[in-house]
Amino acid sequence: MKILQMVNALPDRNTGMVGTTMETGDAMVAEGAEVDYVWREAPPSRWGQNLSRFIEVPQMQLSQARAALARTAYDVVIVHQPHGYPVMQKLAPLHPKCLFLHYSHGWELCAPSYTPESPTLTRRLKDAVTLTLLRRDCNRMARLAQGHVVLNRADAEYMIQRNGIAPAKVCVLPLGLNPTLLNSPARVAAPAGTPAHFLFAGNYVPQKGCSIMEAALLELAKENKVFTFTCITHNDQHEGLRQRLGPALGGRLTLLGWQKREALLDHYRSHDFLLFPSRYEGFGKVAHEAMASGLAVVGSNVGVLTDRGVHGENALLSSAGDTKGFLANLRQAATHPELANIFGPRARTAVMGDSWKVTGKSLLHFIEQLQARQK
Repeated sequence: MKILQMVNALPDRNTGMVGTTMETGDAMVAEGAEVDYVWREAPPSRWGQNLSRFIEVPQMQLSQARAALARTAYDVVIVHQPHGYPVMQKLAPLHPKCLFLHYSHGWELCAPSYTPESPTLTRRLKDAVTLTLLRRDCNRMARLAQGHVVLNRADAEYMIQRNGIAPAKVCVLPLGLNPTLLNSPARVAAPAGTPAHFLFAGNYVPQKGCSIMEAALLELAKENKVFTFTCITHNDQHEGLRQRLGPALGGRLTLLGWQKREALLDHYRSHDFLLFPSRYEGFGKVAHEAMASGLAVVGSNVGVLTDRGVHGENALLSSAGDTKGFLANLRQAATHPELANIFGPRARTAVMGDSWKVTGKSLLHFIEQLQARQK
């Protein structure tokens, strides 16, 4: 089976979406498929990253796919994210033996829009335009793709219920974990009486719920003087974090820049709880890896946590955007740090079956089912 994966990004295995794409491809190759890639040809032009995906990407990917199909008779073309819908619209009728799939790293129609408390007129107009174009691309892709791959159950349910896509055309793909991580030792239980050590790792942007986390940490700091907080994010965020959290946390605040994968795994194992307050996640690789390391999660019931997390069993979860719920769970973790020793091993057990071999087999099985119906 010859498969073409089309991705609107540069080929960097260390980034989230691209890394997932390449690992998915590797998993299919291990099961006997041939997988090629088409990447973004250059950085976004004068339109910038946000508008480029609506203005340039659709036609760029159409041109790339047309050229690729002229060279090779692919059995499957997988377009990542919804902006490449013209590939399905224009080329599917010309290549009836080829299956055209959409791979979603997060069905953005599910994601709540985030607006600052005091948005400027320019920001409101920009958000309105972005939302309109996003809805256009998602709705067109929902209608045109011959199958959809999503990474969590909530996205699949939205597509089926709200977009009217037949359940047989939607695959919830179980992503794998790196074998090194699966074979590595888990977090060692902390001695009784040890204060809670919290960790955040990721992009420090509104959609990640960072304002919710900051507010909760500041409130908790008024009553708990022993917990620690480590934040791993881009260096340009450190000064602002130091100004906002430093006065309350003092020496209990540690700020680190982006880490290589091996170092990040060490941080998982040296903390008690991962803070994961995201407003929305297509998957949430950090939460997945943290659970595999034996780290309990205090966070939102989004992405992989909708399928692998159980509140009060292996995690402390609240609804996305629930400030009070997140604070209550954070307070419980800080007051009862021994929960990390109970929830952590259960979290690891919940994800230990998530191998890339399963990912490859599951995706190829879904493709074969769709191909059988197409005949």
